[in-house]
Amino acid sequence: MKPQETKFAFVYNEIKQCILEGQILPGSALPSSRMFCDQFHVSRYTINRVFDALREEGW
Repeated sequence: MKPQETKFAFVYNEIKQCILEGQILPGSALPSSRMFCDQFHVSRYTINRVFDALREEGW
């Protein structure tokens, strides 16, 4: 994570990169928010905001 990067931006970029690289396939369910919480050490609120942002942008 870059020093000026927020946790939200970091997680958003990481999950988006997984989608772009084909690690998460279009139309498939995302892993659970709890799994991402453990992976990125953030709250479920942050993960849910990331999911909402990705959904709004069509990812």
